[in-house]
Amino acid sequence: MRSNDAIQQLLLAEEDGKKLIEQARQKAQLLIKEAKENAQAEVSEFVKEQERQLQDLKNANQEALASTEKELAAKVEKELESIRSYAEANMNEAVNMIVDYVFDV
Repeated sequence: MRSNDAIQQLLLAEEDGKKLIEQARQKAQLLIKEAKENAQAEVSEFVKEQERQLQDLKNANQEALASTEKELAAKVEKELESIRSYAEANMNEAVNMIVDYVFDV
């Protein structure tokens, strides 16, 4: 009978060992799942932060671009006005030169 008791104890110990191994597997799977979820949350947060920084840069560049466009438009308008003034001031002289040239031919 003693050997049957010993065998029974070994079988119970084996069952307990299997249960412990299964519990350890489940715990490991749970830890892996939590780690994946945490990593996913960190990645999502990182992506959001990078997108926010990108948008901030775009906004800053857009403002700088608008400012530069205004400056260039003002410079172009100033140059055009200068050319118009020069043309008006020298229009009579140019017309006289053309008329003289036509009549000289």
